Amino acid sequence: STFGLKPTGLKMKPTKTTLFDCAIKKIENKPAVDMFLKKMDWPTELLDESMHRRTLFYPLCYEKGGVLCPRVLALVIKDTLVFTNKALKDKDMEVYSASGKSLINSVKENLSSYNKDDLKFGFIVSCCARLEALGDATFKVYEIIDNFYKNVPFLLFFASGEDIYETGKSPVRLNESFNVVNFY
Repeated sequence: STFGLKPTGLKMKPTKTTLFDCAIKKIENKPAVDMFLKKMDWPTELLDESMHRRTLFYPLCYEKGGVLCPRVLALVIKDTLVFTNKALKDKDMEVYSASGKSLINSVKENLSSYNKDDLKFGFIVSCCARLEALGDATFKVYEIIDNFYKNVPFLLFFASGEDIYETGKSPVRLNESFNVVNFY
């Protein structure tokens, strides 16, 4: 898995969660929305219909079993931040940052780790948040993938939350990831 995300050093500790830990009601025992905005140094005017699009570039993240687990803000309801997957209660979550360029470069990074010799088929799952974040630049990603596979068939899926499993490890739910399985 590759992400195109960079740590910012900015940490937040959810102290009250709900909705199966997918909604953060309190950060450091204060209303979550107010604390999120304060820590991000964002004015309240940013709480509008475009908030979700802004936060695609600033997911809250933690590590699980050595794997980065980004969490994308889905919506804001009153003083509650609702995420697409579980947040960590009473543990620091770090804000990571991304740009369109870093998201695209993570695709190149991922594919460069594979040998093209005798490649028969590619199966790719990418987060739909990346699709939304990149907009029409998604076609650049398609060109990179198409150039890598050339005449080899591949399937590309955009999903809302991507699960990965490695032998001997617990499954992990991701967001904002780009994942490839190649068959030789």
